Amino acid sequence: MLAAERQQKIFPMMMTAAGTIAPARVFIIGAGVDAFDVRPEAREQIMPLGAQPLNVDLGETGKTKDGYAKQLTDDQLDKQRQAMARMCAQSDFVMTTAKVSGSTTSAQGAAYQSQAKPVSAEDAYLKLEAAQSVVFVPGYGMAVAQAQHIVRELGDMLIENGAEVRYCIHPVAGRMPGHMNVLLAEANVPYEQLVEPQNVNPTVEIVEAAIVIGANDVVNPAAR
Repeated sequence: MLAAERQQKIFPMMMTAAGTIAPARVFIIGAGVDAFDVRPEAREQIMPLGAQPLNVDLGETGKTKDGYAKQLTDDQLDKQRQAMARMCAQSDFVMTTAKVSGSTTSAQGAAYQSQAKPVSAEDAYLKLEAAQSVVFVPGYGMAVAQAQHIVRELGDMLIENGAEVRYCIHPVAGRMPGHMNVLLAEANVPYEQLVEPQNVNPTVEIVEAAIVIGANDVVNPAAR
């Protein structure tokens, strides 16, 4: 929906009296369980939906005893990245449905290497233990990961340690503030811990730590 709002062309194919308008070409990275899943099962999941897999000759790949895709070699990853780069150049819109770890770009345009690492509530608590006031700003990433219960667990740990914990619905973390309220309610976050919209910016300015969840997934460009 966000891409359709910004695209210069119509997404679906349309038949008109003047002729046929070709559909937009969309490249989706992340079928299966991660962004580089090359198992046959991943192909089977997308083809009934009308999608076509990007075929790359990677040689032997296979899967683990648990059914997950095996780690690709450096040569296989290089071949895959080259094929994806060519497809990105030919596409009208590129969407990632999973975190693509590895190389990324800084705000200054410099490329560097990074690796996504899971963090438990206990690990996050240790980093925030000294904070006396913490605000959580939930976003699209929390919804995708269904992490509202973990966020509530972390908040409870901080409260037990004597910190003041609040939850702010703010467009910096995405375009779905109403949905965030529903997720927080599902996790039994007390209503009194929610900050009223008009008080969000003043609250964020005075707390010791603000945790924005999911701003790398969907960020509202109009947020201030």
